Amino acid sequence: MGYKVSEGLCLDTAGTDGLTTEVSQTVALDGRNAIQAEIVLYAFTATTLSVTVEVSIDGVNFVQKGSAQTMNGIGRAVLNVEGSVAAATARLKFTLTGSGKAILDATMTTSTQ
Repeated sequence: MGYKVSEGLCLDTAGTDGLTTEVSQTVALDGRNAIQAEIVLYAFTATTLSVTVEVSIDGVNFVQKGSAQTMNGIGRAVLNVEGSVAAATARLKFTLTGSGKAILDATMTTSTQ
């Protein structure tokens, strides 16, 4: 199943000592155990955008699953967490570092492997 989890998300480090964090919409996994996230960064003036997949059993307490995807400029990135997701819900966590802004779209596709 594919879901648009962030559309036109604007992250801005102004007034935050160079670090801003935001999370996407949460997606129900419904027994699926693999996640692919696609991030399209179409405006960027900061230093680094780090994107991670977070999962939760109860929808409240989230933990990182897999490695982070780091972006340093405008473009597209894909983040995969395959065959090892045992959770009820998932979301993306975006962390922007350095002085500046980022505007992005993100989709998350879930499947069974």
